[in-house]
Amino acid sequence: MTKIVPTVTVAVTPIGPGKSLTPTELVGLAREVGIGIRSLEDILEPYKVSRSAYEKLKKNETFNKLVDAARIEWHSAPNTMIRTQLEALAAAEQALPHLYARAISGKDPLNHAVEAVKWMTDVAGLRKTPTQGQQNERFQITINLGADTTIEFDGSRVPVDGTNQPVPIALPFVDDKEERV
Repeated sequence: MTKIVPTVTVAVTPIGPGKSLTPTELVGLAREVGIGIRSLEDILEPYKVSRSAYEKLKKNETFNKLVDAARIEWHSAPNTMIRTQLEALAAAEQALPHLYARAISGKDPLNHAVEAVKWMTDVAGLRKTPTQGQQNERFQITINLGADTTIEFDGSRVPVDGTNQPVPIALPFVDDKEERV
């Protein structure tokens, strides 16, 4: 049986002459205002909302409920880890231009400039971390068939002929000494 979902009417909030926010934009704006990581001017700019239009929008009951819900969700205990990570990322983003300017100014000691550049390369993902493996690192596959029977393939001992193409490895004969049902 097919269920038909009834249409829902959503009030679109007018914010100025000829400009309205879609429901998605309204929720996004309310969320950013509720979170409050960026300045209000930086939040309003992508939504093309003027300061005077925002003052009118603040009087809208639906918008205020959305902002309150975003604040409650943002400051909830399960969100603590994500919140602190995002706040740290936002602070690092704001500090990046200042840090770069000091690193290239020539006024700070060289070791400080080098540390700043190292940090920027870490953030950009350009530095290799010790946990990353080598591209041609060896591997080993062990298949346990039970009852003291295993098959092992060692990737470092793959036979190679003169064409630099791997030679197919023949599977070893396995006598598992058990009768399968």
